[in-house]
Amino acid sequence: LGLRALDDSQDAYLKAMGLYEELDRRRDLASVLGNLGLVYYGKGDMEKAEDTALSSLDMNIELGRKRGMANQYGNLGNIYLGQKMPEKAEEMYLKALGLNEELEISEGMAGSLCNLGLAAMHRGDGEKAREYWERAEGLLNELGATSMADQVRAWLDKL
Repeated sequence: LGLRALDDSQDAYLKAMGLYEELDRRRDLASVLGNLGLVYYGKGDMEKAEDTALSSLDMNIELGRKRGMANQYGNLGNIYLGQKMPEKAEEMYLKALGLNEELEISEGMAGSLCNLGLAAMHRGDGEKAREYWERAEGLLNELGATSMADQVRAWLDKL
């Protein structure tokens, strides 16, 4: 997305936050916070992205929303990987993977495994990356997500 689209998204999410706070709709507020964090990430404001993702995570924990928790752990992993902190990113991705496995969300598991492979590569552990990516490729093929599976296969072929 371009900067203008990100600015427009940010404005819309901030307005929605105000409404959801006024209506005390914490579930919706948690979702909007997560999306706002993605906007900040897209704009390169990692501090705001992290703060917003953590706020969303806290709300999802409070509400017992495991799917929302998994999403925010994944978002935090992306933020930390973008900040060149692969160990911290891996910790978040593992938490996301665990929740996605518990909830049996194959798409979430595949995404977490792809991200774990990227974190492993940033740590210089190609063998661990291979392990994660092979699992991800299998899930993606089962889901019929062939273009994503092909991308993972390309990563594997480069190892």
